[in-house]
Amino acid sequence: MIKWKKKIDVIPYLSFKGDCEEALNTYIKAFGGEIYYMSRWSENTPGVALDQIDMADFVPLPARTVKPI
Repeated sequence: MIKWKKKIDVIPYLSFKGDCEEALNTYIKAFGGEIYYMSRWSENTPGVALDQIDMADFVPLPARTVKPI
C-alpha cells in the first residue's frame, strides 16, 4: 500500500477552439459551481482575430482540495 506524505496540487489548463464559455457552462450544469471571473478577447488584444472578439479568453476555476486515498 502506498502512503502519501504530501498533498499534491493539480492545476489543469483547458484550451477550447472558440467554445470555451459554452463548454464551461455545460460543466457547471453537470457538476455545479459558478464562474467568478471571465476575461474576453477584445479588439485591443494584439494579434486577435476578428472572429475571437468577445469570446472567453481566460476563466480561472477554483479547485477543491482533494486528499489522496
